[in-house]
Amino acid sequence: MKETDKIIDENLREKILKRVWNEYNYSKPDLESILSGQRLSEEKIRLFSSIIKSCSWYQLRSILKPKEMEEALSEPVLSILWPQTLQSRYRYASNILFRTTVSATG
Repeated sequence: MKETDKIIDENLREKILKRVWNEYNYSKPDLESILSGQRLSEEKIRLFSSIIKSCSWYQLRSILKPKEMEEALSEPVLSILWPQTLQSRYRYASNILFRTTVSATG
């Protein structure tokens, strides 16, 4: 199976997104629309940051599509994660998954 054929755990995705939509007062369709948007807007960056902070690495891998995972592990998202150890952990994951060097200073 190719990575693009990855099966998403829709139940877990809905459960985690529900935490986020309660936090931001978004509806589920609004969140899905933001996630599927073409550009990495400020809203999408904050959303990915909240998702990362709301679940474990294994859950994150289960609920994000490949394109979403790449965006979630991009520098604009990583740079707003706190504490610093969380940033470092996800930069390491990004480097392993996408074989790119992500700057620690932005």
